[in-house]
Amino acid sequence: MRILFLPYHGYGHIHPQLAVASMLRTHGHEVFMAGTTFFQGYVTQQGFSYTPLQSVPFGMNFEDWVNQTKKKRWVYFASLKDRITDGLYVHREKELRAVLDAVRPDVIVLDGTQATDFIVLYPLLKQRGIRVAVLHAMLPTHVLPGRPPVNSDVFPSDEEGCEDALWKLEEKQTKKQERQKFKYAGFDDVYILSRRMKKNRVPEKYWSSLRSLLNFSIDCIPQYIIAPRAFDFPDFKNQPYHHYLGFLVGTKMTSSNSREFAEALPRLLERKQREQRKLLYCAFGTLEGDQKKLITLFLNKLIAIVKQTPHLLIVSTKQKNELTSPLPDNVYVFDFVQQTLLLQHTDLFISHGGFNSVSESIQAEVPMLLYPVHDAFDPRGNSTRVVYHGMGLRGDVQEPEAEVLEKISELLGNPLYKQCLRKMNEANEACTAERFIAAFQPVLVD
Repeated sequence: MRILFLPYHGYGHIHPQLAVASMLRTHGHEVFMAGTTFFQGYVTQQGFSYTPLQSVPFGMNFEDWVNQTKKKRWVYFASLKDRITDGLYVHREKELRAVLDAVRPDVIVLDGTQATDFIVLYPLLKQRGIRVAVLHAMLPTHVLPGRPPVNSDVFPSDEEGCEDALWKLEEKQTKKQERQKFKYAGFDDVYILSRRMKKNRVPEKYWSSLRSLLNFSIDCIPQYIIAPRAFDFPDFKNQPYHHYLGFLVGTKMTSSNSREFAEALPRLLERKQREQRKLLYCAFGTLEGDQKKLITLFLNKLIAIVKQTPHLLIVSTKQKNELTSPLPDNVYVFDFVQQTLLLQHTDLFISHGGFNSVSESIQAEVPMLLYPVHDAFDPRGNSTRVVYHGMGLRGDVQEPEAEVLEKISELLGNPLYKQCLRKMNEANEACTAERFIAAFQPVLVD
């Protein structure tokens, strides 16, 4: 089979797609990818054909960003025009059609975050007999009875909290839609999607009726989730076409930006062993706006805490110039680290709770101290599951030093966290490549 992957932009989405693509290639299928130009070099470095795209998914409020990137003089009016004329859709449809003409895929694997591409592709899928599947680089964004929203820090046993979280999600989305309607004279994201669904004659059964973090999520199509079922909450009935694949081992970063870290790591590990110290690793992923200020304050607080302990601390951040200077001799800061490698030697991982980081920490059996700062998507829900399964603790970036230190001491001193991580890994071991291929087989068979 010829299989085309359409990943969402971001390494957290690219890595799972590459892991699945590698398994399919191992089983004899031809694999292709198409996405933003930024990832072309990285993907081709892994040995896959990659078509760079200039367009972005439609119906996801990208109009302002696109027109700012194009340096349009009147961004608002350019965005309004795009919404009225379906400008982003037209550009997307043209590029995706060209990719299909060039690749001639039998199967398309869509990233669940950009599910609106299904609307674009639907007429072409029917016309050319192409099958489609959805890959989720995080837990599903829709809400099922018994499972709180994935951006919530509520546990499923808290029925009142679950109801409140769902109400807040509905209120937030309703207000967002109302603002867009007012700003764009009725041409909000939901209207744009509905209009194109009708024009493309996409059956309504494919538009999920469940509340979701996204404007559009798909029903009635095979969907694959990059986690073992054991990581999610128990006691809810999953959709019959959802398959849990387990924590797939992602590809290794080979960027030259890792040279400084690669040269320093042997010395750090030698010091760790010689002085019998614990190694703490801290990384917060990609930060935006006010998050940068919050995390910079937290990192400086963490450095002050570690300075008073015998532990070693490695921080990965591009905000190095905003950190305490000079750094204590037990603190090391890098713009970039090879995370999967470093976790093999880490005693505690301090993170925002991104799905990639959580899954890699579980695989390395490293207890986690999570400080979610991203409210839009999954970090809060990921942190809730980590705490629920006894694999780590969660905190608030603004909590006092004493509380941070207390959590660090608990995670380093209590062996139960390691035991729970080992138990989760044992559940993950059942998620083999053969099991994935068996689950994916219906997509490959006419």
